[in-house]
Amino acid sequence: MNAIHSRRKITTLITGGHAGAEEMLLWWAIQKPIDRILVIPPKSLSYVDLILRYREILAKYPVGGIVVFPGLGGGSYEHLDKLARQYRIALWNVPRDWQ
Repeated sequence: MNAIHSRRKITTLITGGHAGAEEMLLWWAIQKPIDRILVIPPKSLSYVDLILRYREILAKYPVGGIVVFPGLGGGSYEHLDKLARQYRIALWNVPRDWQ
């Protein structure tokens, strides 16, 4: 995040606020400080609810990019790739060995 922030100057961060990478991202944003931090949790963790949440966020807020952290289960994030292309925004995939 520091590398992205140094190049793009992150002014707003939107997160779901879950434990793990999202929680670390939230604390990172507080420490920087990032001007605006929005915590928008999904209604549930079902695939459909997550997709709907991402679409609502991208339609409502100006987003400069999506940062994808690897999940514990090694799940697919192709839906985020498709959304980034659809909305013409940058997408950064964090490598699994990022720690």
